[in-house]
Amino acid sequence: MSLRMVPCGPERYGEWDRFREEHPACPLFHSRPWLNLLARHQAARLDMYLIEDTRGVAGIFPVFSRNYVVARVFSSPYVVTDTPYLGPLVRADVPDRDLWSTLLAHARNGGMDFLRMFTRVGVPLPDIDPALASVQRKTTHVLDLTLGENALWEGMEGRCRTAVRKALKDGVAVGEAAGDGFIDRYVDMLEGVYARQGLASPNARPFYREMWSMFGGREIIGLMAVHEGRDIAGALFVMDPHDAYYISGASVSDAGQVSPNNILQWEAIRLAMARGVNRYDFVGSDIPRIAKFKQSFGGMLHEYWCIEAAPSRLARLMREAYPWLKRRLGRV
Repeated sequence: MSLRMVPCGPERYGEWDRFREEHPACPLFHSRPWLNLLARHQAARLDMYLIEDTRGVAGIFPVFSRNYVVARVFSSPYVVTDTPYLGPLVRADVPDRDLWSTLLAHARNGGMDFLRMFTRVGVPLPDIDPALASVQRKTTHVLDLTLGENALWEGMEGRCRTAVRKALKDGVAVGEAAGDGFIDRYVDMLEGVYARQGLASPNARPFYREMWSMFGGREIIGLMAVHEGRDIAGALFVMDPHDAYYISGASVSDAGQVSPNNILQWEAIRLAMARGVNRYDFVGSDIPRIAKFKQSFGGMLHEYWCIEAAPSRLARLMREAYPWLKRRLGRV
């Protein structure tokens, strides 16, 4: 199959929107409002490409870029904490090898010094020549919500069910967020989590405020756990038509004694089922202690992929700078 990359300008935005909306996943992450939100708040340039074949539009590919010294670094997505899956979104019949060879040829010919892409869950191991790019295995736990609430409850590890029961016994109440005040209360907790680790939040408060004003209560759901009249934990979830994603969570320093994070996840799972969602993705299980928590809910481990390439002559001359570039990318 012959594929080609075509810049998607304003005159073709309708084709981009139509492809995303008609794709079985219909992901928020590939919507133009979401992509433009990221570009505004991440000080990155957004380039949008249509992937075409003889039948017309076969896929869409958004990529962000920034300059680092003399290198131009491209990434899809750029800040992974709020957009775990981006990369190319294509029709099911697009051959894997053709897709990746087309994307890497475009990177090589388009002046990209360094390119990083993340796939969606369920994409097979990319068939890529190791001389052209590296492929890193990533993992996440996913729950099949079509099993129903009773089966999901019984499928949880005993320690997880015990934590949910304990939270209920201790009077922890979980409610769906409403109003503008929620997001500032949540960001207060999130910044506190990063501060306790000596880190800064990857996104500034205005990003969360605009995200909530655009999508809050619809595509993005916020939950808050309250104990004795005090907010002690919160979380944000993306709810696509068939997939739910846990994208952010935070709690106060002394919240662990009443296990609010377990009951937050359980209530999010129940809410996703009520919305008719089929799969619940915990998003990211590569850190052992975090994976242990997510695994306790009974989900299956799934793979996705990170593809990294340094196609330009400049990048080849800067091989010694790769570790520095990757450290920089690792922070976003």
